[in-house]
Amino acid sequence: MTDQPDFELYGFWRTSATYRVRVALNLKGLTAHERVIDLDAGEQLNEDFLKINPLGAIPALIVKGQLPLTQSLAILEFLDETHPLPPLLPGDPHGRARVRSIAAMLAADTHPLITPRVRKYLSTVAGFDDAAVRAWLVHWFDTGLAAVERRLASEAATGTFCHGDHDHHRRYLPRQHHGDDARAEDSREECADHRPDRRALRGAGGVCQGRSAEATRRAKGVATTLVIPGRGASPTATMREPGISR
Repeated sequence: MTDQPDFELYGFWRTSATYRVRVALNLKGLTAHERVIDLDAGEQLNEDFLKINPLGAIPALIVKGQLPLTQSLAILEFLDETHPLPPLLPGDPHGRARVRSIAAMLAADTHPLITPRVRKYLSTVAGFDDAAVRAWLVHWFDTGLAAVERRLASEAATGTFCHGDHDHHRRYLPRQHHGDDARAEDSREECADHRPDRRALRGAGGVCQGRSAEATRRAKGVATTLVIPGRGASPTATMREPGISR
């Protein structure tokens, strides 16, 4: 018999906003019972979900007995304050502000311009054809990511990771119990596939400083139960890798 999950998470497999919350949950060893909100089918506009988030946006994190938590970066801050180890942010105030700033460049200044509700408005009210909508998306993706790359390339605080040279999660992660008793390799060797850690920033929203290979294995090994609306929980609908439903 498995333990009850720590939280309930409303999300969708394809969204970076939900993905960054999954990354934080997995790094901290927390579990979430995930309820799928199909953005393609417009389920985020259903009255039941609008009671959870009137904006009709995901993710939403439910803590038993509390009001729903919305906005992915606010959820990350909540998780870091209530479950401080391993930390998602650096230890010094200036470093924390820098990481928050880089995260906001994507989560607040780039991502909102390419969401489904914006694309729908462009293609209906504004009269954009498919090519014009695509040009809009490419423009704002390029603008946001290029700005992040310029910061990372020019600021002294950038190291092996988007912020600094140390994978500060590694010393807090418990040993794995998936039949792999091998000791972790040197942190720089662990992170060879993630260097520089721009991919983790883009995928997770930038709050995490980086993920070692051990953290990556941890993220892939934590199962998130999916609940398909109208069908309930399914033992075959289990998420084994962030963002990929099976």
